[in-house]
Amino acid sequence: MTAMEKHISIKELAQFHQISETILREFAESGLFELHIIQSEPCIFPDQLERYERAIRLYRDLGVNKEGVEIIMEMREKMAQMQSELAEIRRQLKKMDERLHKPYVDSFYDIETEPVKRV
Repeated sequence: MTAMEKHISIKELAQFHQISETILREFAESGLFELHIIQSEPCIFPDQLERYERAIRLYRDLGVNKEGVEIIMEMREKMAQMQSELAEIRRQLKKMDERLHKPYVDSFYDIETEPVKRV
């Protein structure tokens, strides 16, 4: 069985977390998640499980309404993207800084030790 063949039905997820299947479907309809129909059953793939469970905790445990969950999840994604971009910028700056402060490879005369010849 490949990773794509593994799945979790919305029904099982709802039962496990003691939440309505309807709210999980509404999350999917709002674009938060992808539902896949497997053998006439709406399912998710394991790579989405953490995201679903985060939304469930916000909704059930913290009492955030559906629209609030959508906003929070979107903001988390944007924040993760910005952190990734910032890490890339920092990596590039470090690389540039190393180039700027790299010792010269060419040999130069040391003014203090090499006398200047006058003609």
